[in-house]
Amino acid sequence: MSWTLTLVILAATAARVVASVGPDVATGSVDPRGFKFTRIDRSTGEPVRFDPCAPIHYVINPASAPAGGIDDVHATFEKTTEASGVKFVYDGTTEEVPSVDRETYQPDRYGDRWAPLLIAWVHELPSISDQPEVDGRERIGVGGSALVEGPDGGALVTGMAIFDADADLQPGFGGSTWGQAMLHEVGHIMGLDHVEIPNSIMNPLLGLRSAAWGEGDRAGLWELGLGSSCIRTPQPH
Repeated sequence: MSWTLTLVILAATAARVVASVGPDVATGSVDPRGFKFTRIDRSTGEPVRFDPCAPIHYVINPASAPAGGIDDVHATFEKTTEASGVKFVYDGTTEEVPSVDRETYQPDRYGDRWAPLLIAWVHELPSISDQPEVDGRERIGVGGSALVEGPDGGALVTGMAIFDADADLQPGFGGSTWGQAMLHEVGHIMGLDHVEIPNSIMNPLLGLRSAAWGEGDRAGLWELGLGSSCIRTPQPH
C-alpha cells in the first residue's frame, strides 16, 4: 500500500514524497491536451485511479475550518463530479486527526470499507520526510491518495487533503481563494499532477485566475472518471 502526497505551495513548485511499498508505478508525462497523471501503472500502462463506477465517500473534520470552508468543500466535489462524472457522497463530520501515516482501513471508525476521503484544517501542517526546503514560501496544504494493488492493476482507495487553517485566503471560488486551493488538492486526490499551464487549476502556483477547472484539467479528470472503464478495487484488510 502506498500514499502519494503533494504539497500546495504559494509561489513555489510543490514537493512530493512516495512510499516505497505498493504497485510498480511511474510518473506520467504531460498530455498534449494539457494534463498530467500523477502515476501510471507499469503493468497496464493506465493511470492509477479510483473506480469511476463507484461513489467516492468523504468526511470533513470541521475543527479549525475557516469561514465558508465547509460549503467550499462541498462545492469543490460538485465541480469535480461535473468534470469527471464520478459521484461523491458526504458521510458527515469526523474527529479523525489527519496524518501522513493515516490508516486506509479504520473499521472501528468507518465500518468494514476503505476509509473515506478526509478533508481537514490544522494550525501546523505535518512534515514530510525528504521534503526539500521551501524558504520564504507559504505552504497552503498537503494532500494525495493511497494506492493498492488490485485485480486490474494499481487502484486508488482513499485520500486526504490537509490545509493550513491560518492561510490568508478568502472563501469562494475567485482568485487566491480556498476554492482554488481545494480544487487543486482534489485534483491530486483524483490522480492529476502539476502542469505549467497558466489557466490550469493544476498549476502549482496559487494565483489570481478564477477557481475553475481548465480545459486540460477537465480532459484529465474525464479520463480518470467516466471517460474510462470501471476497475475492480480489492477489499480492505
